[in-house]
This record gives sequence, structure tokens and C-alpha cells, in this order.
Amino acid sequence: MAFLCRVDLLDSSYLTVEIEKREKGSALLDHVFKALNLSETEYFGLKFTDSNNQPRFLSGDKTMKKQLKDVPCTFKFAVKLYPPSPGSIVEDYTRYLVCLQVRRDLLNGWLTCPVDAAMLFGSLVVQAEVGDYDQEKHHESYLAAVGFLKNYNAHMLQTVSELHHTHKGLTPAQADYKFLDRACRLEMYGVHLFPVLDRKDRIVYVAVSWAGLAVYGGKFPDLVRRLGLPWRWVSQIIFENKKLKLCDIEESKWCFGCKTRHECKRFWKMCAEHHTFFRRRVPQKRISPVLSILRGSSYYSYSGRTQHQVIEDSLQNGYQAEFVRTPSQ
Repeated sequence: MAFLCRVDLLDSSYLTVEIEKREKGSALLDHVFKALNLSETEYFGLKFTDSNNQPRFLSGDKTMKKQLKDVPCTFKFAVKLYPPSPGSIVEDYTRYLVCLQVRRDLLNGWLTCPVDAAMLFGSLVVQAEVGDYDQEKHHESYLAAVGFLKNYNAHMLQTVSELHHTHKGLTPAQADYKFLDRACRLEMYGVHLFPVLDRKDRIVYVAVSWAGLAVYGGKFPDLVRRLGLPWRWVSQIIFENKKLKLCDIEESKWCFGCKTRHECKRFWKMCAEHHTFFRRRVPQKRISPVLSILRGSSYYSYSGRTQHQVIEDSLQNGYQAEFVRTPSQ
């Protein structure tokens, strides 16, 4: 028996895939990556809502039937490991897909930014989609067809148009590069948040990203960073049942409570993936709770390439995939 899966892509198109229940998640991932002609695959994953109504990424090493309950099922192709800078991405196609993800993050309010940055982002999206400003072709309404801003007004559109004039000569790939270069500096870029309880039973958010770990207080989207731990300062990340403990190299400790053991382990695994991918040259064969900074009542094995290996392979291949840019929906 098979699952009928719909995979929503970043350009608003979708794939329909039939996959056997006994197949591992890697079979569906490989099918999608092949259909997209994508080689820098480790940055991406397939996101879905689990039986506890929680968003999560499909695991490649578990069977489909162990992870899914509903048939048919819908996945969202999404960035899982956000690159720290556009320069760390070798292929233009990969950079384009990351740009599409960040644009979605901005439009849905997950990623917030100052108004001036929003208008700069808008102008770079316009440059990538329509090219150089042309007075004969680009009349007053030419920006209306490009989806790039949330809650915009006439003044903002005028500013976007003026900024668009300044990007003359930029190719779409160069506009993508500038877009990501600015987006990477935003506080919440590439951050995965997990709600937990602190020692006073207040809801806070632990976060993991390419840079390390952080703790935020307040209510989304007006979160305030209370703690930042770059990976080089992290000495241990421990999960035991529903308890999560973060330790730094100066032996400071922060303890949090998760709703379930499953949620605690999910954060721990996300930490394992980020730490291995961004900090190691090659992955460990098996992450041991004794020998690793990641300790807990479980083992985990990251099976993909590290960022170092992805960059090396892409540079050696010298391959640039051909792709069609899809206009904003």
C-alpha cells in the first residue's frame, strides 16, 4: 500500500508522488531532489504537520508509515539548514531557492525586518524578476505584479521603484546574492524556534541556527533575545525525558521543560544536524551521548554531507543547473 503525497514547492507549483508505506523518508526526498534537478540538497527538507499538529521535517532514516498518519498527505519543500551567507552557496539555483524561502518568511511574518530593509528587499526582487528599469515598459502599476512586501502603501512602492533604478546592470543571480547578503543579517534569519518553560514556568523559546543556540523571551513576533550561545561556546546540550539543559564552556547551565519527550528530542536532533552540518568537516558516524556535546537518552546519526563537503563537491563538479525563474504569484 502506498501514500499519495503532494509536495508544495517554493515557486507555488507542486509535485504529486506515490510512495510505498514501507519505504524510508529518503525515498521521497530523493524523488523530489531528482525532480528539481537539485545537487546541494542538504540545505532542504520536506516539512509536514504530524499527528500532534506540530510542524516537523520528514526524517530520511525512518519509514513513511512510522512518520505519517493521514492519507493523502501534504509536504512543503522548504529550507531546513539556512546558509550563513550567500557566498557559502556555490550554485545559483540553490541561492535562488533559498531566496524564495526567505521571501516567504518575510511575507508570512515569520521573518521581520525594518521598513527600509523591506523596501530594499522589494527592489531586489523586482530587479531579479523584471530586470533593469525601463521607462517605456515600466509604468506606474508595474510593481503590482511582483509579490515582495506585506502591508505596503503608495509611499513604499515609490521608494521601491526608486531603489529599483539604482540596481541597473544587476543580473538576476547578482540580485539574489545582494538580497541574501542583507537577509542574513536579520535577527531571526534561519532560526528554528521551540517553545519551552523556564525555571519559573514562563514560556520562552529556545532557538537553533547556523550560528548556535539562543533563548528568546516575550511574545512572537516581538521576541527579545535573553541569551546567545555561538557553537564554539556550547559545551553540552542534554535532553532527559522532557528536560532540556544547555551548558557553556564556562560551566553555566540553563534548564528548560518541554511539553513532551518527543518535542525535547526533536530540538536535540535539530541541534545535532546544525552542529554537524555547519561545524564539522565530515559527519560523525554516530553521535554518542557520552562522547559528544549532544547528550541524552538516545543516539542520533546525521547521514548527509556537511556544509564543507557540499561546497567542496559543488566546486569540483563546476556544475550550474539550468532553471526557469517563476514570476511572483
